[in-house]
Amino acid sequence: MSHEEKESKKSQLACEAQTWIVSAIVSRVAKAKEEYGISSIHMVGGVSANRHLQSQLQVLDIELHRPVKSLYSTDNAAMIAAAAYFQEDSKVLNTPDEIWTLMPQPNILV
Repeated sequence: MSHEEKESKKSQLACEAQTWIVSAIVSRVAKAKEEYGISSIHMVGGVSANRHLQSQLQVLDIELHRPVKSLYSTDNAAMIAAAAYFQEDSKVLNTPDEIWTLMPQPNILV
């Protein structure tokens, strides 16, 4: 197999993996919309920068909240920050000292 053929196979595999992953995410969001009536989701990390996923979620009429710049989509810690922000009826932490009063809750349902 030539170098070009190998690169083509890699590209094909990556495309197929992306298609499958996007399909899995979109089907779960569609199910959540149907079962729980959600109208928006928050997404961060590398997956939030995926344009194919963004376009598929638009088809579902789901409002997608994500970092404005893809540059900010590489850190999953942003999801933790978003969860903290919206916790307790969107109570905003007003001072830096209040940030340290947050108690970690692994597997919190948001």
